[in-house]
Amino acid sequence: SLGIGMRSIEQGYSGDATTRQGYGLTEKDSSGLSHTGFRKHEQRAGRWTSPDPFRGSIKLGDPQSLNRYSYVENQPTNFVDPSGLNLEAPGSGGYCIRYHYSNGVIGFWGPWTCYGGGDGGGSGGGGASGGQTQTGKPGKSTAKAKRISKAKVEKATKECVTQLWKGAVSLNTLNASAKGKWGTAGITYLEPSQNTLMQTLISNDTTTYSTRELGAIGGVPLATGLELGSSPYRNFTSNDRNNYQTAFSVLESAIGKQFETQIHELGNSIASLTGIDVGDPNDSNDKDSGQQLGKCVAGKLTCGK
Repeated sequence: SLGIGMRSIEQGYSGDATTRQGYGLTEKDSSGLSHTGFRKHEQRAGRWTSPDPFRGSIKLGDPQSLNRYSYVENQPTNFVDPSGLNLEAPGSGGYCIRYHYSNGVIGFWGPWTCYGGGDGGGSGGGGASGGQTQTGKPGKSTAKAKRISKAKVEKATKECVTQLWKGAVSLNTLNASAKGKWGTAGITYLEPSQNTLMQTLISNDTTTYSTRELGAIGGVPLATGLELGSSPYRNFTSNDRNNYQTAFSVLESAIGKQFETQIHELGNSIASLTGIDVGDPNDSNDKDSGQQLGKCVAGKLTCGK
């Protein structure tokens, strides 16, 4: 049966998986769902399991955009959506970005703009990329430093969070990321829209994406870390982080590369949650809040290197 009017779960694809265009940048889990950076896809039904969160992608002239669960405007033979962010032609490398504007005290996110593929929308994801990245370059750091205890790193990071966000945020716990191991950070912050104190846990995913894949999502060639402004509770460190080095070569040698990137992206998640961007527009390496948090921690532990 062709399932006129609706598709049933029994009409799943029965061919060999290697002949099918993959829906996501990661493998399917035990439930059969394909995971992307922003949503999950049910391939037998050909639909996303959650609606497109970007309301600005609705276009009155495009009825398909009103369907917030459809995959690539119901044209899977013409388009793909490997990241869950934006429909694109296979191999086109499309992505969406938005910029964060700040006067140094308060900040806000600008509109999404999509490049090199489709225009997002209910079809494929319209929104998510363009968060804030930590860029890196290939090669292992030659810097050598004495290992610093996690307790000292946590203490320095707590002090820097309080200092940079001027008491609006406090770091309660910091569990270090490592190769193949996710890290977490518990914070208390002032929620801007409700003006109330909130507590939350921010996870650092170290297993899902490679440096090149994070770069593709973030719109840069290589990204050792990424924070999606629209989903700040989970940020990313690349799963091949050990093959790349960043500006803080001594710090990453002293505490571990995954832990160094976790701290960087924690700063970016805090900026997204609070709306307070503490980035430095004059920083030649990276202008975001994560860079400033990393620089502060490096200054306390490794003389800023």
